[in-house]
Amino acid sequence: MRVVRHVSVAKYSLNLYLASYIPSTILWMVSLATPAPIRYFCWAVAMIIELSTPIVGSRQFANTPVHPSHLPERFGLLTLIVLGEAIVSVATGTTTTNWDLIPTFAAVSGFALAACLWWLYFNFLETAFINPTLPVIKMY
Repeated sequence: MRVVRHVSVAKYSLNLYLASYIPSTILWMVSLATPAPIRYFCWAVAMIIELSTPIVGSRQFANTPVHPSHLPERFGLLTLIVLGEAIVSVATGTTTTNWDLIPTFAAVSGFALAACLWWLYFNFLETAFINPTLPVIKMY
């Protein structure tokens, strides 16, 4: 809500997100305290609200400026989270193993996959960018 006051270029897009995410978040929270049939209805309505936001606001989003390095940075952060979870999963999964051939191969393969993600993240993040001159697909 602070950005709405200080970044005039993104004001309309952010207002749309706030107008959609606040009610959907309230529905998600209400679903925690409701029984099963009503909970599923709350989930469905919240998902409809969240998934329809980009479609409803596509004209507004087309006018919002995009910082070229923002998306690769966000994908990189997601990669780090996945990498950390993979290493924790491999370490947790190997605590009770008997270290036969199959479990050892699975543990080494899981760690190797996490190491490859790490390598991709740190090797290619600096050169990744979004080309702002490419045409934008408009959804209206």
